Amino acid sequence: SDVCSSDLSENGTADSGDFTVTTASPLNFSGIPGETKSIAVTIRGDRILERYVTWIDGWFTEVEDELSDAALTAPIDAADVTLADGQLAEVRPAAEAWLMDVAARLERGIVLVIDYGHTESGTGETFQAVGRHAYADPLTAPGALDLTAHVDFQALSRAVEAMGAKGFGPIEQSQFLRRLGIEQRAASLK
Repeated sequence: SDVCSSDLSENGTADSGDFTVTTASPLNFSGIPGETKSIAVTIRGDRILERYVTWIDGWFTEVEDELSDAALTAPIDAADVTLADGQLAEVRPAAEAWLMDVAARLERGIVLVIDYGHTESGTGETFQAVGRHAYADPLTAPGALDLTAHVDFQALSRAVEAMGAKGFGPIEQSQFLRRLGIEQRAASLK
């Protein structure tokens, strides 16, 4: 869900037909040029497009353009999700790469992933911002808002299975805490 501009020419200019953006490098919220954690794709007619955030006339704004990498459609295909015209899906190649990196370092044991997310891959956008205890437009104040996007646990499960490992879950937080004995612990504190 980081911010990046359209593909740039050697002189730092991006032209998508309707607008031109000049910048030194792709923009993002983390400060690392080109880094992208969650990518939104949408279908328009028979084309799958990637959603970018760019700087136009003094404001961050969303634009749709060609995919930066054709492999971005692989998670959608693997999830057997069909996008209708105008519908959006998020893909997170960095999350699966992170999981594979962690697993490669693990000689023995488990990886416990705790986060907000959904159990099945689907459509829609989960990218959101919160500021002053309320939801906010993620593009209005970069650096001043907390940004998040939900984890796609089904995609992580597919990555685990592709590595030949065994996955468990996901389960609801309440169920996880009950299995750890939270009710007994709470009773003992009374």
